[in-house]
Amino acid sequence: TPAAAAAGQARTSGQPSSTNAVSSVAASAHKGLSAEQLWLLKIHGRVYLAHVDSAAKRLELYRFYSDTTLLEHVYELISVKVQLSVADNTLLVHHLDTSVVMLFDVALGHSCHLANPLPLRRLRLLPPALAAAVLTKEQQAVQDQQQQQRPGNGAQQQQQQ
Repeated sequence: TPAAAAAGQARTSGQPSSTNAVSSVAASAHKGLSAEQLWLLKIHGRVYLAHVDSAAKRLELYRFYSDTTLLEHVYELISVKVQLSVADNTLLVHHLDTSVVMLFDVALGHSCHLANPLPLRRLRLLPPALAAAVLTKEQQAVQDQQQQQRPGNGAQQQQQQ
């Protein structure tokens, strides 16, 4: 009907929605996107679409505005097989192939990481009794080392003998 056509035309002729803007930007730049390459993130109260550009080995962050979406940050990647997470407004990029985590703060405005790449590994937790025994041995070793380093300690022991 003409009314339905007019309503549909009004919806599409207005300002573009963020979803449409991201779709058009991403589709024009990268054909064949998959869900493994896209994340929605909220950092410093701002919403971003994160996209891994496999060909360029980089992470692109598109910021959502009320009327548009813009590419705001680009970060170089070690490998393209990554997972993303956010902790305390810090973007964590987990490189799964190399077992490394890189930290970024989008508020800084540059593409440098906050720290050197950090190793990603599982923590080995010991049972409480074994952990206490290991700690006791380590404390004893530190005490022995401190005794040996005290000045005059060796000379006094030789004089007593």
